Amino acid sequence: MTNKKKANKLVKITVASAIALSALAQPLGSFMTVKAAEAPVTTKAESKLLQSTGLKASVPVTLKNTQFTSTETSIPGWEIAPDGNLFGTPYDIGSKQSDGYFKMGNSDVAVKPDGQGGIEARLPLGRANGHVIRQTIDTVPGVTYTFNWTHKGISGAPFDTGLLDLSRFYTQGMNDSASTRLYNGSIFQGIEQNRSVSFMANSNKTAIAILFAVVNTDATANPVVRFSNISLTASATESIASPTISTVTDNDTVVTGTGEAGQNVKVTLADGSFRTGVVDEDGIFSIKILKQAKDKVIKVLLYDGQGNISPVASTTVISDVVAPPTINTVTSDDTTVKGTGVNGATVTLTIGSATYTGTVSGGEYSIIIPKQSAGTVISAKESLNGRTSTSVNTTVTQGTVAAPTINTVTTDDTTVTGTGVKGAVVKLTIGGTNYTGLVDNDGKYSIVIPKQAFGTAIVANQTLNTKTSTNTVVSVTQGTVAAPTISAVTTDDTTVKGTGITGAVVTITIGSNTYTGAVTGGNYSITIPKQAAGTVISAKQTVNSKASASVTTTVVSTQTTLTANDFTIGADNYIRGTYTGSDVAKLAIEVNGVVQQKITATGSPYQYYAKGKVTAGTDQVYVITYNASGDQLKRVKVNVQTLTSGAITPATFYIGTDNYVTGTLTGDISKFSLTINGVETAKINVTTAPTFRYYANNLIRNLTDVVTVNGYDNAGKLLASKSVTVSKR
Repeated sequence: MTNKKKANKLVKITVASAIALSALAQPLGSFMTVKAAEAPVTTKAESKLLQSTGLKASVPVTLKNTQFTSTETSIPGWEIAPDGNLFGTPYDIGSKQSDGYFKMGNSDVAVKPDGQGGIEARLPLGRANGHVIRQTIDTVPGVTYTFNWTHKGISGAPFDTGLLDLSRFYTQGMNDSASTRLYNGSIFQGIEQNRSVSFMANSNKTAIAILFAVVNTDATANPVVRFSNISLTASATESIASPTISTVTDNDTVVTGTGEAGQNVKVTLADGSFRTGVVDEDGIFSIKILKQAKDKVIKVLLYDGQGNISPVASTTVISDVVAPPTINTVTSDDTTVKGTGVNGATVTLTIGSATYTGTVSGGEYSIIIPKQSAGTVISAKESLNGRTSTSVNTTVTQGTVAAPTINTVTTDDTTVTGTGVKGAVVKLTIGGTNYTGLVDNDGKYSIVIPKQAFGTAIVANQTLNTKTSTNTVVSVTQGTVAAPTISAVTTDDTTVKGTGITGAVVTITIGSNTYTGAVTGGNYSITIPKQAAGTVISAKQTVNSKASASVTTTVVSTQTTLTANDFTIGADNYIRGTYTGSDVAKLAIEVNGVVQQKITATGSPYQYYAKGKVTAGTDQVYVITYNASGDQLKRVKVNVQTLTSGAITPATFYIGTDNYVTGTLTGDISKFSLTINGVETAKINVTTAPTFRYYANNLIRNLTDVVTVNGYDNAGKLLASKSVTVSKR
């Protein structure tokens, strides 16, 4: 070996060792950028010194719209298509229907994205064609991807666990002539199943698809299935040395760098697009790109197509020219000038004939200067790597402005007044809303605002010549408090009720006695002793130490009881019941919130003609009593009932042949069950009147089984029960 070769070899090993040691000192996932001209080319043997741990590492991967959000005409990121070539023409899904489904052309196939991480698919019963939900993703050849999802049968079968649908998972690389099936399974009604499939990518783009099809199912109606919890991860062995990336400026159209010779290169740009190439035999790569904007991040990954990758290296695009710095506002009070610039640049301030310098760190600089007079011009420029920016200027402005004053503001006020500096703009901030006004020649301002709640903070400052004062803060005090209301009080009552301001304390005064309670949800209820008729009760409420005016009510006599018997539609003409109390003068019924004609109370028991007024079992009916002044005394609910009837006729059940007990039914039967050898099965709803069917294949097993079918109304009342003949063909 010549001395020159020995020297090159020594340089390579030394650099490789230094980088390897540096990498050990870096946190996992960190990277470095080295100019191509500065990095020696490494052989495969030497690159082992630069390799990562060789452990499995996650690989960035993007699966779009896993929440299945949708517009009126699309499901962004997803296509619905017929089974077959995954790069073939998808269906035209048209516009979203009123039920949320998208219908595939003229077929009965439809999908319903829910925007919550799931999508339902509805298929026409009896058609075996397959359909797919698919997406094309960016992949790295040789990397292993794992697709996870959950599927569940929603409806279509006449019983839970019934087979509804066929489910498969396919992938297809860009260079594949056909898709590859990686999973084949079934979807059952009511059963939620989590599935996971892994595949190795063979191209830079891969189509993935979930297939759904109706094949040999238990469905008796168009089956509906749901796919959810969609996710995609990727992993590979991190056994290739991290590449280096040369500096990229916003004028460059090529990304260059170094890496292990012969490895594939993937350059990912900030917009998610990528370019590919190969590291040449000298360990250098050069990939064409479009010009990128300053501060955009470019990432580089090496891979061998066999599942081995490098750590991701990245670089940030820098400007090809040095931009001028910015200068924050400088006032006559300031002794520092601050602004932003390019990290590492030297900023030079010029004030008259004097100059002051500082270095940009973390994107900012701060340079000490003497205080300057208002109107003084300060110019700034920055220099980096032998290049100097153009200059920017600022003019010193007025210094400190005193804070304004604010007069007292109550919950009744719609203006805020106070004093300030003549000509200044006063800004009030209440919550997140600002209100402004101008200070007049007398040093006063008045600003219109909405009424505010007690305790609301009002923040005020004023600005003059672009200088803003410190803040003044006041809290809104309580204004006038409205009086509460009092509901009627009778000689039977031991509570006083009414409405008021939530949070207020209501004080009830009866003679020399007082009783208090808080208003909750706009209402209050305060316990008192029973009072004699004619007693005057007054009430007031206090909010934030501010009391309202008082309101009064007078205690009235009332009866002590009121009852109402059940009323059966079709059987009863009158609502009947009893009452006690000498103050009862009138009776009425209320039907669904509407009070019917009042009648004279002639004595207990009473009756009220209700035929034609109460017509449905769901009617809400009350009996109400009134005194001679028309004041309501008592109000009691009436239990409304309806007459129901029905008949049920079962067909003969043949063991070994029939799966269902079937037959016909009439009348008000809405649920039915079976009783087998004295044990009743679960009641199920009638959905196919006037016929019924009850799955009994695993329930009736012997010719000696004693079987009856039972019919019930909506209230659970048994209307009919008939024996089922059990036979065998």
